[in-house]
Amino acid sequence: MRRTVLFARRLTRSRHGQAGLFALSAAETVFLPLMLEAIMAPMMLVDRRRAWQTGAIALAGCLAGAVVAYFLGAWLYSWFGQDLVTLVGGEQAFNDFKVFMQTHGFWAIMLAGLTPIPFQIAVLASGVTGYALPGFIAAVLISRGLRYLGMAALVSWLGADAFRAFSRLRRALPWSKKRPSGDEVAQTVPEHGEHQARSTQDATAGEGRVG
Repeated sequence: MRRTVLFARRLTRSRHGQAGLFALSAAETVFLPLMLEAIMAPMMLVDRRRAWQTGAIALAGCLAGAVVAYFLGAWLYSWFGQDLVTLVGGEQAFNDFKVFMQTHGFWAIMLAGLTPIPFQIAVLASGVTGYALPGFIAAVLISRGLRYLGMAALVSWLGADAFRAFSRLRRALPWSKKRPSGDEVAQTVPEHGEHQARSTQDATAGEGRVG
């Protein structure tokens, strides 16, 4: 977890940090088994003034990746779709979600975007089943917007306490047992007063090392 936080802090200070977060978000949406919030949380806490910008960049990357995966499913699934499905969750999970998708459509995508259902499966299945692109884009924006911009709102308001509160909420949810907790994130990032004092020093010292 500490390595993730250190990586996120370097990414925040890098001249290419925004592009890096965009690329990570897009890749996570298509194939990368990553919990993006583990990168976003330290980035937001290191520079709370840019928390909303960080959330918006992550959302834009997610949307770009989702559209790519949609067309991969619609046009190229027969070429390498099976390999991608195996990578992100398995054929049985993919087939189950396709059935769920055909029944619930928009709400299936919303659910996948808000919960730990592998989102890669949801966006790929949307293309395979030919779900309407405008509805697909709307579901991606709403579901992941609630997650990423909601995180930005909490950080702007509560700082590190946001992740401690988030941790207490997640303890009641069965899918959170193997994910980094909010306490772990909060403990590895300096408190607001401390990291604000360090941010100027780190930015000056890190300018020559990063980017």
